Amino acid sequence: MALATVVVAYGAQAGFVLSEDTVVTVLGVGVALILGIAHEDAGRGRRSA
Repeated sequence: MALATVVVAYGAQAGFVLSEDTVVTVLGVGVALILGIAHEDAGRGRRSA
């Protein structure tokens, strides 16, 4: 998904005609997924007492 986020962002900047909704959706899902993975990885370092 992160690769799709980068491809869409690059494509939009390179001048490909993409609807605004498509770009916002792909970028939003990509950011949410990346942040979710980072949050999960940060939680692995904690151990419950």
